[in-house]
Amino acid sequence: MRKCLVPLALFAAVFLLGWLGLPYTFQCLEAESFSCTVFQFFRDPLYGALIVAAAVTAVYLLVALFLPRKARIALAVAVGLLAAGFVFSPAIRRTERFSRVKRDAIYGIWDDLLKAAPPEVCEKAPELTPFALLALSGKGGVTAGTAIVF
Repeated sequence: MRKCLVPLALFAAVFLLGWLGLPYTFQCLEAESFSCTVFQFFRDPLYGALIVAAAVTAVYLLVALFLPRKARIALAVAVGLLAAGFVFSPAIRRTERFSRVKRDAIYGIWDDLLKAAPPEVCEKAPELTPFALLALSGKGGVTAGTAIVF
């Protein structure tokens, strides 16, 4: 039973990082209309996180076969830190924000879109500006003056 604790902890950590850290990226794959069977499972963040966690744990178990017992815990910690570094990297956070904004635009969730892409964020990420203007238009609050100031 003790031999299973490290892989289970790694699986749980990667699963929670994927499920809580990348929910909009997994949901946005549905709108991209990928026809591949593997991507069909990523439509729900829960399934996407399960697939990623299972794959990372399987790779860990394969590599751990060739390591001494004491090095396995260090490898699991390193893999967990790599997963956390990946999820919280600035590039992935930008992709996650863009996926959130795109999902909100597809489904017409204007208030959430405006929370994710306020004007100060749109100044730093100009690719979000059309979505914010779409949300303002959808709410009925955009005019010619608003579009220029925004």
